[in-house]
Amino acid sequence: MEETNALKWLEDLIEIRINPAKTNVNQLSEHQIKTMLQTFELKKHILQNHLRSLVRHPTHSERQRVKQSRIDQTLRALNKAAYEHYQSPAIVSDPAKTLFLAIKEGIGELIIFLDLNGKSPVDIDQIIPIQYLEECRALLSARISGIQPVLMATVSDSGLLALILDSFPDLTLNRPLPYTFWDLHYRKALVNSLDTLIRQPGQQWLDQQVIALLVYYNFNKKTFASYYTALIANNMQAAGSESARFELLLFEYKNFKQLPKKTGIRLTPTSPDLKKMIGRWFSHEISYLKNKTRWITPAGHPTIPADDNSSIDPKIKLDMSVDQIAVLIRVLLDCGVVRNVSTSELCRQISRWIRTEKAEHISADSLRRKVSSPEDRDKQQVLAILEKLCASLKQF
Repeated sequence: MEETNALKWLEDLIEIRINPAKTNVNQLSEHQIKTMLQTFELKKHILQNHLRSLVRHPTHSERQRVKQSRIDQTLRALNKAAYEHYQSPAIVSDPAKTLFLAIKEGIGELIIFLDLNGKSPVDIDQIIPIQYLEECRALLSARISGIQPVLMATVSDSGLLALILDSFPDLTLNRPLPYTFWDLHYRKALVNSLDTLIRQPGQQWLDQQVIALLVYYNFNKKTFASYYTALIANNMQAAGSESARFELLLFEYKNFKQLPKKTGIRLTPTSPDLKKMIGRWFSHEISYLKNKTRWITPAGHPTIPADDNSSIDPKIKLDMSVDQIAVLIRVLLDCGVVRNVSTSELCRQISRWIRTEKAEHISADSLRRKVSSPEDRDKQQVLAILEKLCASLKQF
């Protein structure tokens, strides 16, 4: 089978063909390394598709579970071996180091996929073990070292550049903080996207694209929110009259609202959403200038209430208790309706967007505990709600 051949090729690659103890990897030509990387990406894609097929269905045969476990163990062993090769003092050529780094990251992506989507997944809120954290730090630091000179050549604004460079210790997991698997997943995705963006051919300055990327990834550092609003404030100062400044502010707000943002992620989980922070600034500035100039908002511009309700994540009110919501989550998970997210992450997302009559703010941890141990009384109440929904559905 394709996935078996892909795994055997990967084992042969790491244990023999690029093993410094058996091969002089430093003498590999750039063409050979490029061919290896292209083949590796193909084999990785085959394994990814196979792993998706293993975790796609809510129930697995014992044979499938054993097969998934065997692949997981093999990948972790190869990941460790690739890291040891990368750290070997025998490896001195930069192309060879690039090869090991790319392979190590690729295998790591497969392992993280299993951690986040497997039937016995690692909780994404779980603290990363120290040994694995050290490996991740080394790989992210090596990736950042390659990004930094390119970034300095493609970002013209010194303020934006300084902000990103100051964030590198956090992006490489080197702050004195406990990091979770979710933190690792976010940083790897952001670093990969940033690396891809700044290496685009044919463009000299990429300031606006970098800003849009940070907004997309909800890079919710207060320093970035302050930088973004300071840019607009400086442009407004140069606009001249107050009416011109107000017109420019509305235009910038419209552009800001149109910037895409990936849902459910943020750099710092304990800090407010980036768009919420910047949206409040827009609200205050627009309210101030609107009152000062008695301006009537032109057609085509967004109308913004004083408290900027449009920038605050709306919560959906359900006529259910938290315990009943937990039962419904359990049913969705057990029946396989929700497939690509762990219980803890699903509870975290739902707690952000749902409220009840008695609970304005729902604790994700409390909700997760209730999912694990639902009570019979709540089961009966949810069953009555579902029967009511079924009766309504039959009338469509």
